[in-house]
Amino acid sequence: MFFYVSFLRPPPTRAPLSSPVLITPQISNDLRTEPCESDQDVFYDWVFVDHGTNNGPRSAIAARAGPPRGTPGKQLGMKKLMTWRNANAYREIPVPVPQGVREGQQWRLVLAAVPVGGNAGTAGPATGAPGGSLIPSNARIHLDEEKIGRWLPFGVSSMPVTFTYASKGAPKQEEIERTYEFKTAGASEADIRPVATNASQGVNLQDISNRLKGLQIEDAECPQGKSKAVRLFIREQTSFDLDKKIWDSGIGLSAWLVQWLNKPAEPRSPQVADGVGKTLRDLKSIFKSTGNLNILELGSGTGILALTVAALRSRISDAEDRILATDLESAIPLMKHNIDSNKSTFSERITVKPGVLDWDQSLADQLPDGTGFDLVVMADVTYNTDSFPALIQTLAGVRNLNPDKEPLLLLGYKERHDEERALWDLVKTIGMDIQQVGVIPGHASGGAPIEIWVG
Repeated sequence: MFFYVSFLRPPPTRAPLSSPVLITPQISNDLRTEPCESDQDVFYDWVFVDHGTNNGPRSAIAARAGPPRGTPGKQLGMKKLMTWRNANAYREIPVPVPQGVREGQQWRLVLAAVPVGGNAGTAGPATGAPGGSLIPSNARIHLDEEKIGRWLPFGVSSMPVTFTYASKGAPKQEEIERTYEFKTAGASEADIRPVATNASQGVNLQDISNRLKGLQIEDAECPQGKSKAVRLFIREQTSFDLDKKIWDSGIGLSAWLVQWLNKPAEPRSPQVADGVGKTLRDLKSIFKSTGNLNILELGSGTGILALTVAALRSRISDAEDRILATDLESAIPLMKHNIDSNKSTFSERITVKPGVLDWDQSLADQLPDGTGFDLVVMADVTYNTDSFPALIQTLAGVRNLNPDKEPLLLLGYKERHDEERALWDLVKTIGMDIQQVGVIPGHASGGAPIEIWVG
């Protein structure tokens, strides 16, 4: 289980220039049903939205970068806002407006949190977090960190707030954004580097500033989707619609894939069961393939898993992969936005397409080309056991699309109810046998981990 910083009361779409912006922060699990029990210091920063920067959707940024990860030191930009406690979870908090804000400017409010005491050189009392290293210099979520979400709740950014004298009656925001970052094997902090404009000018200071603020700027000398540092900007809705928010297993499976593919090849270990070892080798052969892949995601939601897969494959192969990210029709507009706004993170050769796939309807009518898939990925699709017959029917149909191409199944799973484990027996009825190959533990305070299953 992970914890997330969010807004119980989000900022308004418009705010006055001279009065604090009122919000109610929230720190809870992915579905906002379990509040964080440990006290957390919440930090904030305002990030200016520069519409004049030639970065397309990247100009509206969700995070400010800080010192290299793991480097204790003075925080950059972020200031303490409050100490969040479950007992005062509904308290309204005033946030000072950005310094020097002017009429018509737009700014994003970024929140990050650390366990109380964790940023002062002592252990977080409720988590055992290592002291001194928890510096809230940014709100980015690092998928390549082995202890992802172990101590820190995931940070958040608001959508742009327009500061204006005509702010009366402004509605509250209905969306948030989170920034996910990872580096592929061989990457270093220098992979996002300043670009020299010419010999006389030297380094472009504006470019340095943009990079430190976390803007997705591809190196002009690096083909699209080939830079070793990746940032994904994933938008969610603040409503309780389940298909419009990030779930734990989407992050957990994405993180496991990044970390697993970044590891150097290891010799066979006698401690790894033969079946598991073969399953992992089969999975790696798919991801390392130089051929064109057809990949299907079931229950894509915001699209984070499909985008992570696309970014990884872009850095492994020059193949022309097709990734079909599917969900119910209600999820498609938000998913499409996330895919469109992250196209610079994967190769132009790779197609990531959102599509409606209703498990209760005929598969042949929804996947008409019948070419089959090499890989089926899904995360957090087991929470509704009533949907299991339809899910099994869909998996069976996908397996039968092409008799010569039996897809491998990759599942990210977090147990929410004991009854969900029935799925493991049900997949055997269609000839599938899935095995656990990994785990992402989640937050140190407890809760179910994210299990990785392949078959």
